[in-house]
Amino acid sequence: MIEQLGWYLPVDSARYWVLGVLDPAVPGERYFDQHGRLQSLTQRGWNIDIDHFMSYGGQEMPARLVMQNPRLRLKLAVGEWEFD
Repeated sequence: MIEQLGWYLPVDSARYWVLGVLDPAVPGERYFDQHGRLQSLTQRGWNIDIDHFMSYGGQEMPARLVMQNPRLRLKLAVGEWEFD
């Protein structure tokens, strides 16, 4: 990815971040707002801010995330959650 695009996203960890959890294989930190809702994650030199949630199957799931490190900022919007 670095060679082709000039930047790198740790996809193996990002698959967890999108779900609103830390990658269990790597140390990281979780931060919560005053109501106890997950606000952000920090892991592998990335900050993951979750600024909107949606309800899916009775569970609150991330709907808008901003993943950033010192060189890159990625925004992700989830339109619909579906699990098999």
